[in-house]
Amino acid sequence: MPPSPALIDSVEADLGYRLPASYVALMQSHSGGMPHHTCCPVPSRTTWADTHVAVHGIMGIGREKRYSLAGGAGSRF
Repeated sequence: MPPSPALIDSVEADLGYRLPASYVALMQSHSGGMPHHTCCPVPSRTTWADTHVAVHGIMGIGREKRYSLAGGAGSRF
């Protein structure tokens, strides 16, 4: 279930900052999880690799799931 506007506002208040609109839009259509393709190309070398960064999961917006943005094991970052 996608996060409601009230939940988004509440999580933003708890975090102390507004979430990026593109992240909120993504969470309203996919609600977080594990991507099928985890390597994302980048234009220049990173500390991760010469050609890509890895994305192993995207935290959803909520409090009920442990790894959601405001969940028990969530992160302010």
